[in-house]
Amino acid sequence: MTAGIVHELHQPLHYVRLKLEAIRLLDLQDGVAVPAHELGPKLDDVLDQIERITQLLLHLQSLSGGEAGAESFTLGAAVANAVALTAPRFGEHNVTLHQAVSRACASLFLRGRRLLLEQVIANLLVNACLAAAEARTTAGGNVWLRCRAGDGFVEVRVADDGPGLPPALRERVFDAFFTTRPQGGGSGLGLYLSRRIVDAMGGAIRAAGRRGGGAQFVVRLPADASGPGQPQGGKHGHSACRRSRPGP
Repeated sequence: MTAGIVHELHQPLHYVRLKLEAIRLLDLQDGVAVPAHELGPKLDDVLDQIERITQLLLHLQSLSGGEAGAESFTLGAAVANAVALTAPRFGEHNVTLHQAVSRACASLFLRGRRLLLEQVIANLLVNACLAAAEARTTAGGNVWLRCRAGDGFVEVRVADDGPGLPPALRERVFDAFFTTRPQGGGSGLGLYLSRRIVDAMGGAIRAAGRRGGGAQFVVRLPADASGPGQPQGGKHGHSACRRSRPGP
């Protein structure tokens, strides 16, 4: 349980640390009051991540999930927060994140614990980032975040151009304490807990290969038909973290 908590809380704690360091730098301005418009958003980010940590601890305390604490939320909100949470990792490892999330996908409503789904997406993004960094060239590695909306469901795909995942391991990676990283490099609980979270939302998650090399993970979730303002379709690609090349 200690290993699971360390693994799952690392990302939000890392984000809080970065924000607090930024606030500390603001406070070092000699004799100059920090403007509220600069300090306020940073404190809001810290509070958001503290709420994330609270929700994760509640989930770890009771992995049964279910409808307790469920809410209706848009996929776009969950994706945006997960990307913001993991952005520092991509910069550290010189890996480019390419996003292709249509307006139809982003505005689709889901039901569950939004913060926990954000953690699932963040976990997949970090895993893909580390895999891409492992096999990167001097130009850096690549990760693709895409979604596809269907009749009553949405799929979120996270792919990388890393070393890939052998077919024999594509199911085992969801076992508790199984990891493909070197000793000490991971607890082996991230994907296990991700599957539990997705299962509790009535969805499914699977691992697959990527055409051209690398791995990809697919999360399929049911849409919340009772959610307000269901989308009417249309296509619109949001800008990527860096300008994207054709994806998988």
